[in-house]
Amino acid sequence: NNNLYMSTYPEDERTIGKIIDNAKIYQKFDQDVAARKAYSAFHTKPPEGATLEMVFFARMQEGEIIRKTENKYKLDKHWTTILNQFKKLKPEQMTPLLETFKAQILFEKAQQEAQKYLDVQISGPKGGSTSQRAIDKALKSQLKAKQDGLKTTVEKYTEVVNMNGGEWKLAAVVEIGKSFDNYAETIINSYIPVYLSEDQSEMYQMNLEDRSYQYQQQAIGYYQKVLEVS
Repeated sequence: NNNLYMSTYPEDERTIGKIIDNAKIYQKFDQDVAARKAYSAFHTKPPEGATLEMVFFARMQEGEIIRKTENKYKLDKHWTTILNQFKKLKPEQMTPLLETFKAQILFEKAQQEAQKYLDVQISGPKGGSTSQRAIDKALKSQLKAKQDGLKTTVEKYTEVVNMNGGEWKLAAVVEIGKSFDNYAETIINSYIPVYLSEDQSEMYQMNLEDRSYQYQQQAIGYYQKVLEVS
């Protein structure tokens, strides 16, 4: 019994690991309140001899419980708190495991930005306006929003790619590829101005396809990078 062992031999270095083991057991059997309390107590006031990896493991596992039991805003707040803790560490303190933990958080935050970008469509003016001025203004605004979104999304995922984050590094490369794919698809399926003639519309569509090609190629380039290291 872990609790009996810990109370009998509180100074044994193995006791530290058993505290984490207890939390894992609670977590395994869906005793979320007890597990979260145990992880929180461990990282809030780490026992003497606890390693940084143990402390951050406890923080990460509390995050997984929050993911399961709370809303995404509370999880995001928890991840932000952990990132602030990482900022306090010196470069030499960052072990491969800690790099992986940090990469996971940055990846999930990048996903949030990516979703905003993916939701942007080039759908023309609201209300079905046929005014050339309204159409051109709407398309220009939507195109810029899409371009800015792509730039931000790639930057966020690239931050993960530049880390030694194991699986998260590869996942980020894939997501960058998907982002370029999405841009290409959005361009191809974008709104065609109703004030164009039939011939002009066909030419407009061809131009959209030409513009999307370079982004499709960039997407392929990122997918190939993943295959090369897989």
